[in-house]
Amino acid sequence: MPAMRAVSTPLLLCCIAAVTLQSCRPSAALAGRQDCFRIRDADERQLCIADYDGKRACDFIRSRDQRNYCKAVHGEGKTTCTLIADEQLRAQCTAKVP
Repeated sequence: MPAMRAVSTPLLLCCIAAVTLQSCRPSAALAGRQDCFRIRDADERQLCIADYDGKRACDFIRSRDQRNYCKAVHGEGKTTCTLIADEQLRAQCTAKVP
């Protein structure tokens, strides 16, 4: 059985960013797509993977609001932001999507 590695501070910050639905870009936080698999929560992990694989990874997110946010950020645009029920997340989506 492989030994467990401690989660680095940048990865932990990335997990926190994913919880608040900010992008999990490789700049400083992650070395690459493979680090997304260290994130325990499935929806957070898929948000991270979507930054590398694009919109197709969004389809695996269970939460409807998070899935719509992911699709809006990764290609479908602001019209998808209007489908988000959570007001705070909707505002975050419209601010982030061009």
